[in-house]
Amino acid sequence: MKYNKIFYLLFQLAMIPCLAQVTFVIHQYPEKTIDKEVFITGNFDGWSGGKDFRLNKTENGHLIITLPKFKFQLEYKFTQGSWDTVETAIDGSDIENRIYVFQKEKDTVLLKIEGWKNKNLKQPHTKTNNVILLTEGIANDPSNLKNRKIWAYLPPDYHKNSKDYRVIYMHDGQNLFDAQTSFSGEWQVDELMNELYESHQLEAIVIGIDNGGEKRIDEYTPWVNKKYGGGKADEYLDFIITQVMPIVEKDLRVKKGSENTAIMGSSLGGLVSYYAALQRPDQFGKIGVFSPSFWYSEEISAFTSLNGNIKNQKMYFMASYKEDPDARTVKDSEVTIKNLMAAGYPEKNIQSKFVQEGNHNELLWKQEFKEAVLWLFKN
Repeated sequence: MKYNKIFYLLFQLAMIPCLAQVTFVIHQYPEKTIDKEVFITGNFDGWSGGKDFRLNKTENGHLIITLPKFKFQLEYKFTQGSWDTVETAIDGSDIENRIYVFQKEKDTVLLKIEGWKNKNLKQPHTKTNNVILLTEGIANDPSNLKNRKIWAYLPPDYHKNSKDYRVIYMHDGQNLFDAQTSFSGEWQVDELMNELYESHQLEAIVIGIDNGGEKRIDEYTPWVNKKYGGGKADEYLDFIITQVMPIVEKDLRVKKGSENTAIMGSSLGGLVSYYAALQRPDQFGKIGVFSPSFWYSEEISAFTSLNGNIKNQKMYFMASYKEDPDARTVKDSEVTIKNLMAAGYPEKNIQSKFVQEGNHNELLWKQEFKEAVLWLFKN
């Protein structure tokens, strides 16, 4: 049985009384919900949007699920089984992630769902004209990672010259450029890169690699977690290096070498970006680590001590004190930075920014994106 299904049973049975828990009760929802199953997804399941955490229906028609206490606050949304049917505002527009902070041993929260996304009534595209679909999949890839889209942002002057450009590889491609494909808002990477081009003459190609949906936790985690599984980051990095990079270098004009290649991501994407930095410094010389999920494994400390002696790399850390109630994301980042420098990583090659406000979502990362890119790519 999969770890997440075992965890789901623990959720539902709530057999351990010493754990604080919260029961979410949806007492109002759109009429078309009646004959549909409803699920909860969030930072506890890697935002899979999948079908492992189903709500039960009570005799009075309420939808209910009980979750145990986590060491960080819950961020979550409800779906009807996929991101194509995620909850929305009453007018069908996207909503911010829901947030719950554990403050009681047992708590009950009444909620209302205003609407559901209709995959036949999609939001308008917001990607700029200089974002292209590089490929819809890699047919000859022998791994299970081949069936996903790869996007490319091209600098405004790309078609006006023949020069080569530095390149940034980013995870969760669905959330980078386009509101129609995003499941919790977009980073607006294309608009922000256009602004950097105008204000600082900064030019770089950005490659957005779609996540694997329910496979996201597996792909973005280097080690197995007893509750959540995972541990296939090496396979994912091999996919980027041996499958995606050759296509990018064949079809686009990019500068080669780690000094011209960045990798960036947030949450589990921040974790796998950090792992890529130390595991494959020959490929990635500039690293953006946003709100990293270092809580996922205690292995991060030993891994850093063993592999952190890298002299010719730059790394940018960013997180908010408000992402979790005990500021764990910031604290874990500070410990990791300390361990990184102890391993021999030059202090001058590390930049960190920890802000007072901001939730664990695309709005926070969008606000901090330009500053990170400027620091990473400054001469």
